[in-house]
Amino acid sequence: MDWFSIIWSMKKPMDKWTCRRWILGIGIGCLALVSLPLAGCALPASSNYPEIPLRSGGQQASAPSLSEPSTTTAPDDGLTHRQRVTLRVAGPWQADQLDLLGRYYELTQNQVSTLGHEDSRGSHISLDYLSAYDSDLRLVAEPLPQAEFLTDELARIWTAAGTWPDLVLTDHYSALQASQLLDLTSYLMDDKRLAADKVSPALLSDSQSPQGFLYLPWRLSVPVLLYHPRSVPDAVPGGFEERPTWPEFVEQCHQLVAGSDATQLAIANPEALVTVLVSGTDAHTGWAGWNGSGYDFSRPEFISTVQALRHLVAEGATGIAASIGYPDYVAATQDKLDGHQVAYQVIDSSQLATLDSGSPDHLVLPLPSTAATKSPYPVRVQALSVSKSTGQPGLACQVAAFLAADPDALFLQNRLSPQPGLFPIVRDREVWTAYLDPISGRTGALEKLPDLLDHPAPGGAFKVFDWPAVQRELAGPSAYRLLAEPDVESVIQSMQQAWDQREEG
Repeated sequence: MDWFSIIWSMKKPMDKWTCRRWILGIGIGCLALVSLPLAGCALPASSNYPEIPLRSGGQQASAPSLSEPSTTTAPDDGLTHRQRVTLRVAGPWQADQLDLLGRYYELTQNQVSTLGHEDSRGSHISLDYLSAYDSDLRLVAEPLPQAEFLTDELARIWTAAGTWPDLVLTDHYSALQASQLLDLTSYLMDDKRLAADKVSPALLSDSQSPQGFLYLPWRLSVPVLLYHPRSVPDAVPGGFEERPTWPEFVEQCHQLVAGSDATQLAIANPEALVTVLVSGTDAHTGWAGWNGSGYDFSRPEFISTVQALRHLVAEGATGIAASIGYPDYVAATQDKLDGHQVAYQVIDSSQLATLDSGSPDHLVLPLPSTAATKSPYPVRVQALSVSKSTGQPGLACQVAAFLAADPDALFLQNRLSPQPGLFPIVRDREVWTAYLDPISGRTGALEKLPDLLDHPAPGGAFKVFDWPAVQRELAGPSAYRLLAEPDVESVIQSMQQAWDQREEG
């Protein structure tokens, strides 16, 4: 365990924001002042928002302060001296969703009681009620043009123009981007929401870049198997209550080929399993061939997986053949899928959101289990980063932790924009249930996914430059050559040489 994991697991009391005092001015003979808005919680006169409970001595409950220099300050209206703080957030949220999340953040920090009116939990709070809360914090959506995540091109534009947003959605390491991102360690190392019993320490540790802890995991996706019942008319109807083992999965693929005509495939894209599945007993492997710091394609577990998949190829269980080029293979496989002639397909769970939610044509399963009892499950992490140029580093880090690891915030995000197949990083089972429920075709085996992620493995996403492109190559054209070409040893050697040269460069 490295120093960051040790530090992260320490449970020191969490430093709190500087508390602001709300002043309730009551002038003798000026009873009309009672109706003036309370600082930090002003609402329209027509609102039935509950009174803030008074502490003993008649003082109102104190709340965390937005005490850092504000980026936007409201004009002095002669009644209050409130600071309006704006954080620009580049990510997947719509403007109205982000606005509600900003209001909810400050409401929860102020610990405003909703007794007698609305349940304040993120799973139940009324959105109309929340939108009436007059928050001093504004989260403003900054679009990510033509990209889902931060790119080097966009980083150059923002750097040249001096327009970096406060928070930004990231998914991989880049030295160019990293030079503009804030190390979150000192701001979040004592955050109780990120304690070892709330979030996997390994996930946080593996999200460190060479420049420090620049990436706070927010949500993740995982590789899964789709099973298409319509493609197997003679199969016994029903779901999968248990996760299949790797030997069971391979045997079933053999049986599907033996009992079908030549037009049916047992598995559409076995090459996608090459980098994420191990058939051996190595409990340290999450991304096959990955040893924690680089790729070693000579690992026995990696070679074992390749050989098992090559046997399926030889039996005709896939569309792979040495005589077919990779692009033509991809097109032909898609035709088979469209014609309901494939039993299994490997996809990233983030793609589940694009499938027809009412379609009964698929069941969703986790990857087959290996012989290793604690083998890490591969995950693809979406992270929140804070720019160095923010004028509110402490606040931006706290908002990022709130969005990523506060259960109520996660409930609210799931209500505002449900994304089937994107999962929380927290261990909270109620939160997980809320995120699993919208998935069409989920099985009993998939319901156990939280337990499988006790050891999540993001691989080299935050250590290797352009990890997504590396994976597209390794799980696509390179893996196809491994399964299609007669001389597998020469392919492995060329892959290792290419990786070693990349590392040296």
